[in-house]
Amino acid sequence: AISFLIVAITTFGVVVADVNKVVYDVDGEQVKTNVPYFVNFMTLDIRNNSGLGCTNMVSDPMSCPQKLLVFTNLNIANTPIMFVLPSSNSSDYVVHESTKVSIKFVSPGRCGESSFWILIII
Repeated sequence: AISFLIVAITTFGVVVADVNKVVYDVDGEQVKTNVPYFVNFMTLDIRNNSGLGCTNMVSDPMSCPQKLLVFTNLNIANTPIMFVLPSSNSSDYVVHESTKVSIKFVSPGRCGESSFWILIII
C-alpha cells in the first residue's frame, strides 16, 4: 500500500495542526476509511476526463509492474481506491485532516498494486 499524509492548507498557506477537521468528498460527504472513491482533478474543464488508473507505459501491454497513472483526457479506466487505516477494517471511521492513511486499490490488476506515481498532463 502507498502511504501518504493528508495535510490541510489554510487560505494563508499555513498548515493547521491543532484543528482536527473532517475531510469531505466532492459531494460534501465525509470521507470514510474502507469505502471506494474515484480520484479526479477538481478543475471543472477536465474533471470528467481525468482520474486514476494503471498502465504499463511500455510497448508490451502484458508487462509488469504497472505504474499508477493520474491522467487527463486519456482513454484509461478510472480505478477506485480506498483510504485504509492499518488498525481498522470498518467503514465507520471518518478521515480527518493530517490523518495518516494508506491507499489500497479496490480491484488490483493482474500485477497487484503499483509502487510508482506518474503525473501526465496532455
